[in-house]
Amino acid sequence: MILSSVLTTLAQGVTIVSTAPALLAQIWNMVVLIVAFAAVVALAYFSLRLMGRAKNSRGFGGNIKVIEAAGLGFQNTVQLIKAGNKYFLIGVSRTGITMIGEVDEESLNFSKPTTPQVPFENVLSKFFNKEKAEKEDE
Repeated sequence: MILSSVLTTLAQGVTIVSTAPALLAQIWNMVVLIVAFAAVVALAYFSLRLMGRAKNSRGFGGNIKVIEAAGLGFQNTVQLIKAGNKYFLIGVSRTGITMIGEVDEESLNFSKPTTPQVPFENVLSKFFNKEKAEKEDE
């Protein structure tokens, strides 16, 4: 009887000791996972920044620039291109690029459009007021 209780106590002690390395292994795996995730996020961030810089500096001499583009649908745009001192209007689609015509510089308006800036607080309050009104209607 005493021998069986001693053996049971020793068995429990062995079980407790054997779970400690497993717990440390799980913690270590979690730390490695978090570090790997942070490394992937950092790599994505820096590669996107590098791609953005490369996009802006693709032309070596700076003689060709996209001045403005307007979307016309899925993968269809009209773009205003400056090549040297001339401006061209082109259509870009999935199937190709079409030159629409040349545009005089005098007919272009280079001022930025003025859109009224609505504070986010106003938009948020309208959303919550709308939500409250819908709940009251129910």
